Amino acid sequence: MNSSRLMLFSFLALLALLSSCQRTITSPPQVTTLSYLETVNVAAVSSQAWTKVELQNSYESMVVVCSLQRLANDLPEIVRIRNAGGSSFELRLQNPSGTNLKAEKVNCLVAEEGAWMLPDGQLFEARLFSSNITNYFSQAADGSGSWSGNGSQVSFLHSYTNPVVLGQVMTYNDAKWSVFWSQGEPKATKDGARPPVSAKTIYIGKHVGEDSQTSRATETLGYFVFESAHGTLDTTAYEVYLGPDAIFGKGNETPGGFNRFKTSFSDMPAFAIVGHSGMDGFDGAWAVLNGNEAISKAGLNLIMQEDQLSDVEQWHLSEQVGYFVADKALNLILETP
Repeated sequence: MNSSRLMLFSFLALLALLSSCQRTITSPPQVTTLSYLETVNVAAVSSQAWTKVELQNSYESMVVVCSLQRLANDLPEIVRIRNAGGSSFELRLQNPSGTNLKAEKVNCLVAEEGAWMLPDGQLFEARLFSSNITNYFSQAADGSGSWSGNGSQVSFLHSYTNPVVLGQVMTYNDAKWSVFWSQGEPKATKDGARPPVSAKTIYIGKHVGEDSQTSRATETLGYFVFESAHGTLDTTAYEVYLGPDAIFGKGNETPGGFNRFKTSFSDMPAFAIVGHSGMDGFDGAWAVLNGNEAISKAGLNLIMQEDQLSDVEQWHLSEQVGYFVADKALNLILETP
């Protein structure tokens, strides 16, 4: 090869190399996985059919917790979920006795499973757990009763001072009803009371109250653990707390109760989910938002419901109910601590 051809070849090779380097610098591969938290308000969910909920984001491992607002029905009612994945899930109402229910409003909080930090720096976690244990009221031969166990002990992903736990039975493997519950360190008390989750101990599970059919298929439980706080997420005010031991049953002389916010909202909250922690007595119960004025700037009107399968009464000892409330809809990108 003569010298002129050699110089031309070398020049072309250099141009090719420079071009390759320029492409590498200006067009790097984009490998970004975003994780989200969002709120959902569903105007009408009934017991007759499944309602599909389309989300703003897509999730690899979705955690969903929902609460209903008791407006149209006088019977006990819970929210069931199935097919939670990707960018949607399905939900319906269920009465433990199988009676059809009118449509109710339902609020849901959705997040990617994991240990996260909110935009204001508060830590929280979204978790999934496969539960093959079902708790229930146990009737002794002499007429006395007890509560059958403590659920399953799990561990925290973060450290908390005053944790708030909100949970949901997230699958429909068994058509028979069950509902999420949680507690702290087990204590042997005369009335069967279980304390709420503490900074050191958390048990979670599903229960069927006073249902005589106590066997259930394994279900996936979804749950959130938050540190108690009142703050701002971008421009949205929120509060998460465990209320006082003051929410009674529907059948009490003074039904339900009021969870007053630690800090009142300047705007009417647009979203709330609730869940009681611990278990006073051993009939089994769950909390729902109660009535047209369930959510106000000052607090939440709540009520405890029982299943009415063993008896029709819904008198219940006072319970502690946790909540997550926001004054606007949320759609957040989550960060790792």
